[in-house]
Amino acid sequence: MSEQKELAIRQEQLLLGLGQEESAYMDFLQNLKPEKRQRITNSLNAMKHGLHAVAPLTCQGPARCPFINHCPIPSVEQKQEQSYGPTTDYPMMMPCVLETMYQRQKIVEYVQHLDVDPDNPIEIAIVNELAIIDLHKNRALMIQSEGDRDGDGRDFLRQDEGWQEAGDEAHLVKSTTLHPTFDVLDRLEKRRERLLERLMETRASKANFDLKRGAVKEDSNVLKEIAAVRRYLEEASTRTQGTGAKEDLQAIMVDD
Repeated sequence: MSEQKELAIRQEQLLLGLGQEESAYMDFLQNLKPEKRQRITNSLNAMKHGLHAVAPLTCQGPARCPFINHCPIPSVEQKQEQSYGPTTDYPMMMPCVLETMYQRQKIVEYVQHLDVDPDNPIEIAIVNELAIIDLHKNRALMIQSEGDRDGDGRDFLRQDEGWQEAGDEAHLVKSTTLHPTFDVLDRLEKRRERLLERLMETRASKANFDLKRGAVKEDSNVLKEIAAVRRYLEEASTRTQGTGAKEDLQAIMVDD
């Protein structure tokens, strides 16, 4: 028996087993109220495309939100008066409005800019991860914009205090370090570039496979998709070249 036929048999067995499990769950769903069944169906449809609805923050109301001044729900006047309105104005215990809309916008942008096939689970998963990275970068930028719970971070720096013993006495020592969000942004950007490179490698592998089968020509859509990712990587590289922000800050701290 050929390897290809053995693989087809294993795939069929896997799908058969999954189908039996799905049948059991469908019997369970039929006993639920229609509104509950619809919520589950909507969640499953989102999971089908690999979209993480849990990535955005869960709304806990204006009193507990660390980013309330960036929230689009309260008016400017309410923010100035620090009177953000009743909790009924907010999607309590649901995904944050700001971050949910931001994540969806980034997914749409990546799908369109990178010519992603919505039915390709690998590429959709990569796009979803890219959108989550941008979401986390935006969250870090909001901290730098307003400061963390101690008020640090707006100048990329954090003030730390600690006790240092000198003989029988202890002295309070203050130190200045780079704020953690600065490293977070750097790590997220590097991960984003690796994901884009992985997307290009995935498409290159598919193109080589199809070319060997004679299924596509050199001007195929797959090769155009590879070119789209390559252009995006080049644009990202251009944006990051010459910044040197981290090195400049470290140099300033050393001079001080």
